[in-house]
Amino acid sequence: MNIRKLLLTIALCLCAACAYAQNQIFPVAGVVTINCSGGTNSVKVIVNAAVTSVVFSNPGGGQIVTVLFQHATERETRLAGRTT
Repeated sequence: MNIRKLLLTIALCLCAACAYAQNQIFPVAGVVTINCSGGTNSVKVIVNAAVTSVVFSNPGGGQIVTVLFQHATERETRLAGRTT
């Protein structure tokens, strides 16, 4: 019985981890394009070059998108800019 509980716990943890998985995106020519269709709510941008703009395509009304910027070498990433 204990093995069943352990396997169930592992399965639930894996399902939760998959549900929170982030789509990884790389900038192309300084532009990061985030496709928000299909319920994309969490995105990780791997910064390996200068990012000059971020474009959100196909957003839904009231949709919240979380964007994490991470330097390719996992060093500090500085952000500055404005949203329009």
